[in-house]
Amino acid sequence: MTEVQKRRIITLRSQGLSYKQVGDELGLTKDSVKMFCIRNGFGGSNITINGKTCPWCGRFLKQLKGKKKRRFCSSLCRQLWWSKNRDQLNHRKTIEQVCPTCGKRFEAYPSDGRKYCSHKCYIIQRFKTIH
Repeated sequence: MTEVQKRRIITLRSQGLSYKQVGDELGLTKDSVKMFCIRNGFGGSNITINGKTCPWCGRFLKQLKGKKKRRFCSSLCRQLWWSKNRDQLNHRKTIEQVCPTCGKRFEAYPSDGRKYCSHKCYIIQRFKTIH
């Protein structure tokens, strides 16, 4: 099997063609196409290759039907890419609050429901009346 045939198999499988259809198109047997796909992670009926590649390593992304679309091929690639592209992070907005125990100002996410700047301040406020 040539490199051109291998790339063409990936392209045709990403378009949704079956092993037999790809084999007929390229003059290969269904089984040789199937084994190439399985060995390279393109096998199975619930996996599609959408033609997109991982932004870090460039591998083709395998998508599972009924699952969230993948952007990275692995968690390692995701972590490496985000460590180099911090400017593209979408940070949640924080609000400034005042701790009722010590009066210190601190930032928290609105949905967190935090009242205190630290666990220590919470304990002081919570148990100050207990003797």
